[in-house]
Amino acid sequence: DWNMVGNPYPCSIDGFKLWDENAGKRPVISDGLYLWVENATPPYDQFASYLVWNPIGATYIEGSATPFDGIIPSCSGFWVTAVNKGGQGNGNAHKILKFTNDMRVTNGVDLAQTSIRSGFVEESVRQRAWFTLTTDSNNYDQILVGYHPKATDSIDLLYDARMNPGSSKVFFASVVDSVPFTIQGLAPRITLDTQLVELVLG
Repeated sequence: DWNMVGNPYPCSIDGFKLWDENAGKRPVISDGLYLWVENATPPYDQFASYLVWNPIGATYIEGSATPFDGIIPSCSGFWVTAVNKGGQGNGNAHKILKFTNDMRVTNGVDLAQTSIRSGFVEESVRQRAWFTLTTDSNNYDQILVGYHPKATDSIDLLYDARMNPGSSKVFFASVVDSVPFTIQGLAPRITLDTQLVELVLG
């Protein structure tokens, strides 16, 4: 149940606080925030210019020098997946997504350097790996696999962001229980161990 929403304020908002309110405290959205971000240089690509963000981290945009830091610009639109009390896919996010003045940001630099926001883990705790695919035709896609103290190795709607099949010209994802993901969160390993992550390419 994909829903296009947007930052309603004339200033940036903190994606961590938005996520904490709408996916943590009152789970009305899941997976992540799917944002369209301009490439570093034109022409802009309606497919490759989407990034995905959740508490595990964010995918990069081709040609972008820095990763997304969780700060959503004023009036920026993004996709969310709605949930209801009974499970996935029966909600109306445009009616139930909650924005508060506490989410508003006037200085994104300060927040980008903060190690903890809204009870989420410090940057040093998240161990992550990005996998990037570039084809001979210069089609680009990226997935993120990372460890989070609250994630499990099965599907977690707070830490696993499903692949939006319309956001890329190639099919590149990690797979859990036959479901493709752009971001996959895993439970931390106590000791040095081998972890197999299934990938699919099409």
